[in-house]
Amino acid sequence: MLLAVALPLVLAGKLILTVWVGRDYALHATLIMQILVVANVVRLSFLPYATLLLGMGEQGKVVMSPIAEGVTNLAASLFGAWKFGAIGVAVGTLIGSFVSIGVHFLYHMPRTRGIVIDRPSLVRNGILRPLICAVPFSLLLLLRVVTPNISTASTWFLSSVAGVGTGCLLWTFGLIGSERRKIGMSFRGAGWKVSA
Repeated sequence: MLLAVALPLVLAGKLILTVWVGRDYALHATLIMQILVVANVVRLSFLPYATLLLGMGEQGKVVMSPIAEGVTNLAASLFGAWKFGAIGVAVGTLIGSFVSIGVHFLYHMPRTRGIVIDRPSLVRNGILRPLICAVPFSLLLLLRVVTPNISTASTWFLSSVAGVGTGCLLWTFGLIGSERRKIGMSFRGAGWKVSA
């Protein structure tokens, strides 16, 4: 879900900002917005874990992560602002988000007794599988960075190819069998034929 919400903002951020606030603002703010969106995806990827801790009343045992993120974010953002301006603040936020999930993953998860999480399985199924589904759009984003003068028609065509590729990866690799069956049953209930 995070990738589904974030990818349009990252890939079409300039267009979205141009429509919303105008071309001049979009020229200066698109990269900052894209970095902040990625930072929030990284940070929010561990939201289910934090929600479980809160539900079990163990949030007091994981204070190291927000402290580490806050200190890192502040230090990196101040340094980034001094060296690079506004873009440096956004990069500082991105660095802080990686520190946050790193502390959760390496320090808190092994120590919380109420919630036992298989960390290798989390990396495989909760992080790598969704990321693999985002490969087509990531390649498209890389192509747009490397060749910024690509035509609009080519961009639409490649976006369509990336969309189909992402859909195929999501259906065959990103979803587990029970999720495919539920989606298939939903479409069959609506009168569509979908093979799960």
